[in-house]
Amino acid sequence: MKLFGQKHRDHEDLNPMVALCQRILDGPWQWIQLRGATGVTEWLEQGEVDLLGNEESLTKLIHAAGSWVKQGLCHLRIRRNRIKKTNLLLISLDGRHRIELDLWVQLNQIDGGRSWTGYDHLASLLENVTPAISRLPLRLEFGIYLHHLACKKKNLGAISVSHRFEGYRHLAQQLGDALVLKAVSEITRDREALSSWLVISLKWIQEVTSLQTGHVDRGCGRWWRELFLDGTRRPRCLSLIGCDGSGKSTLVDFCLEKSAGRLSYKKGKHLYRKSWVYKLAVIFIRPLLLRDREQFDEMLAGWVYLRACLGIRLTHVLSKAKPCIMDRGLMDFLYLARKTDHPRFSVHVWMARWFGLRVPTIHLVLPFELLKSRKEEITANGHRHYDEDMFLRYSSLIPSDYTLFYNGMPMEKASIVMHDLLGECFPTLKGLD
Repeated sequence: MKLFGQKHRDHEDLNPMVALCQRILDGPWQWIQLRGATGVTEWLEQGEVDLLGNEESLTKLIHAAGSWVKQGLCHLRIRRNRIKKTNLLLISLDGRHRIELDLWVQLNQIDGGRSWTGYDHLASLLENVTPAISRLPLRLEFGIYLHHLACKKKNLGAISVSHRFEGYRHLAQQLGDALVLKAVSEITRDREALSSWLVISLKWIQEVTSLQTGHVDRGCGRWWRELFLDGTRRPRCLSLIGCDGSGKSTLVDFCLEKSAGRLSYKKGKHLYRKSWVYKLAVIFIRPLLLRDREQFDEMLAGWVYLRACLGIRLTHVLSKAKPCIMDRGLMDFLYLARKTDHPRFSVHVWMARWFGLRVPTIHLVLPFELLKSRKEEITANGHRHYDEDMFLRYSSLIPSDYTLFYNGMPMEKASIVMHDLLGECFPTLKGLD
C-alpha cells in the first residue's frame, strides 16, 4: 500500500495506518491476496494490494471502513466502475498516508479474458497467513499473475513487474519449485517467452480448479452505465454532501479561494429551481397546497430529481474549461423529511438506478455534538439516519466515486486534505497553493 509524504516519519505518525492495516488483516472477512508480501509492514511499503473475495467479504469490509471514518480514524474513498472490482482507499486524517486495496469478486483475466474464477472456486486450495488473509499455492498464484500481465498488457520491463518477478524468484528458491524458477528466468531474459508460459500456466490452473466462462458485467446494463451514468472518468463536476452544519459552505469557500479562478460553484437547488416549469408551479400550484418551499419540493421529488439530472448533465457539458463544485448530490433530492427523527428516501428512489450522471461525491461526516454546535436544524436521529442512508446508497452504486470525509477536525487541516482530493478529481487544480 502506498505511503505519501516524506520518506521518514516517526512511528507515532504512522500509527493510524498501522492500526488500520492490522484491522484488515485480522477482520471478520476472508480474502485471498493475489500477489505481493503479506503483513502490516509489507502492505505499507508496497503499492496497491490486490485481494480476491466474495460479495459478503466486500460488504463487511466497506461497512467496517465506513465505521472507521465515523470514529475519526481516517477518510475513505470508494471507486467502482465494474461489478467485479472495487478500489478502496483509506486516507489518514492529515492526508499524508494511504492504504490502497483493489478488491475483486471476479477474476476474469485468465486465458485472455475468456475465463474467470472467484473466491468460492479457490477456497479449498487456500493457505491461511492471517485470520482474514489467505494465499494460493505458489504455482497457482504465479500462473494467475502471468495471465494478469498478459490480459492487462503490462510492460514487463516496468520496475514494479521486475520487483514482483524477483519476489517470485526468491519464493520459488525457498520452496524448491523448479518450474516457477525456470519461468521467471526465461521471461525476465526474453519477454517473448511469456506466450509459451501462458499456455503452461493455464494447464496449472485447470489442473486444480474449474474455470468459468461468461461474465456477469456484460450486456445492456454495462452499456447503459457507461453511456448515461458514468461521470467519474473525466469529471467536470463534483458534489459535496452532508447534513446542515457539516461544513460544506466553509469548505466550498476555501476551495474557491485556493483555486485561483479555476473552479466554479453552483448551488445544488438551482439544478431544478431555475426551471421555468418549477417557477410556474411555485406561483400557481404551491399557494393552493399551503406548503412551504421544502415541503413543496418533497411533494415533487420525482420530477425534481429528473430535472436535477438534466441540470447536472448540462453543467457537466458546459464546465469544460472550469470544473464545478456543487453543495448537493442527486440523492439529496430524493431524501425526504431530513430535519426530523425519521428521514427516508422517496418512493421514486428507483430512478437513481437508471437516471442521473454519477459524478464524484464527497460526503462530510462529523460527530453530532460538533454538528449541533454549528447548526441546530437536525436531530440526532436525523443526523444518524442521513449519514447511514447516504453511505449505504453511494457505496453500492456502480459506477461511483464516493469519498467519506471526516470533517470533525480543525478547518485548517480539513481544508488542506480537501484541496488535495479536489486536485485528484480535477488535474487543473493540482499544484495550486
